[in-house]
Amino acid sequence: QVLRGFIFLRASVSSYNRELRSWEPILDCWESLVHLDKNSGSQSACGVHPGLWIRLTSTQPSAVSFSLASATVSTLLAGWPDWDMVLKRAAAMTAAGSTAAAMGVSNQAAAAAAAAAAA
Repeated sequence: QVLRGFIFLRASVSSYNRELRSWEPILDCWESLVHLDKNSGSQSACGVHPGLWIRLTSTQPSAVSFSLASATVSTLLAGWPDWDMVLKRAAAMTAAGSTAAAMGVSNQAAAAAAAAAAA
């Protein structure tokens, strides 16, 4: 069985410049089409090989246009320590959850055991 889908996307990204009190474009309006093809069979059918295939194509003849103002770069750099901390905490939580799951213990059971040991 072959399933086909198409999604039309229009994306743009802007950043607020506090000094100028205005929005500045980072990514100008970009239009694209996502093609989704899925063949559940074991052989090619309707020109689709087995498996899931995703293709992204631009509907515009020109290239994607990015522009980074110095205020945007400054904002991104200023926020990096906070994002770094969030990513490290998420990685630690994932690792802790994976360890407990590998031992066959749920996070709740591990927390209860730790609380009992501390008492």
